[in-house]
Amino acid sequence: LSDGRLLVICMYIVTTAIGALSIILNYTIDRPFDYVLNPYWSCLHLVEMVRMLDTLPNVFKAITMRAEQLLHTLALGIYAMYLFGVFAFIFFPNAMVGQNPESCNTPAMCFAVVLEWGLRTDDVGNAMAEINWLHEYKAIYFIFTVLYFLLITTILLNVIFGIIVDAFGQLRDDQDQLDQTIHNECFICMQKRDTFEDPKINTTFEDHVHKEHNVWHYVCFIVQIRCVTVAYPTLDKHRPKILVRAV
Repeated sequence: LSDGRLLVICMYIVTTAIGALSIILNYTIDRPFDYVLNPYWSCLHLVEMVRMLDTLPNVFKAITMRAEQLLHTLALGIYAMYLFGVFAFIFFPNAMVGQNPESCNTPAMCFAVVLEWGLRTDDVGNAMAEINWLHEYKAIYFIFTVLYFLLITTILLNVIFGIIVDAFGQLRDDQDQLDQTIHNECFICMQKRDTFEDPKINTTFEDHVHKEHNVWHYVCFIVQIRCVTVAYPTLDKHRPKILVRAV
């Protein structure tokens, strides 16, 4: 339950049932509830690819592990774009979206235009009608578009991408470190592979981790101890000493 696996399995069962029921009822788009009883719900099973591939879960972890930083940066970006929208409403509302000047009749509408067109086209100037060089607000228009390009498109978006890329790189480094530890360090005694390269030692690292300190032998031993103490409760007080001697 902690990893949400049960919820995913329930989703698979429900979507499979909906898809099968829609086929049994001869799915047609013209009947009521056909948008619910739709065989295309089965495409959600492709989510299983995310679990099967080792790299894809790290993409989501890279976003969630730095969620606080991303939310703060996004909040700063929305606040900055709101200021740009208010600024545009005060000085040149008629220039916002030249094809539909009425879309900037209020600060909120100007903010929506800046948010949509600025992010979608990477330049809010694409949503604005050109202002003649002799216009009194031409200098302000120039500063407005350049500042938006520098602050929002260039700096803010790259900061967001940088946070995600940095998190993904940290996950990759942690995985590499874990693999390095697994393949070059004994899980029981914590001795490294280099220790067994000494000619005075008559065993190799592979023999040590597979024969002398096989981790599965210890797992079975601990399970056995727990089973014995359940059957014989008086032995429970001796369990720590037995485990220490085993190691």
